[in-house]
Amino acid sequence: MDINFKNRKMEKLFNEGKMLEKEHGTKRARKIRLRLAALRAAESLKIFLPPKSPPERCHELRGHGINKFSMDLDHPYRLILFLIMTQFL
Repeated sequence: MDINFKNRKMEKLFNEGKMLEKEHGTKRARKIRLRLAALRAAESLKIFLPPKSPPERCHELRGHGINKFSMDLDHPYRLILFLIMTQFL
């Protein structure tokens, strides 16, 4: 699966281990790296959705969260994913 970030600053933060640990702490940085590695290795988000969700506990957000998904990090923090669908001609 392809992962795109909101901006260059966020991409740099999430891809550089030292910066990520400085910003979020060792425990949360480790969980973020695990979630990103799992997402990169996955064919689609479908493999994370219930009933197969633990330990990521991936679920779709409701209300204004259309096309947004959440994955647990350490309580109460979550990784929010925005789903962008593309079509190939």
